Amino acid sequence: IIDSLAEVSYADGEHIVRQGAKGDTFYVVARGRAQVTQAKSKWDTPIYDRHLERGDSFGEDALQA
Repeated sequence: IIDSLAEVSYADGEHIVRQGAKGDTFYVVARGRAQVTQAKSKWDTPIYDRHLERGDSFGEDALQA
């Protein structure tokens, strides 16, 4: 499995995935942390939900495709 992963770096504050976007990628936090925000609608300002730390993952739905 590890051979099929690709490392991608993101700048501080850069969006990785936007709410409502097609989820076709599985992510694992290898270094640093990622902030999760969520908006009630596309017109609302996103609010803080939680942080993902090293070893956390998201995008599990992409693995079911």
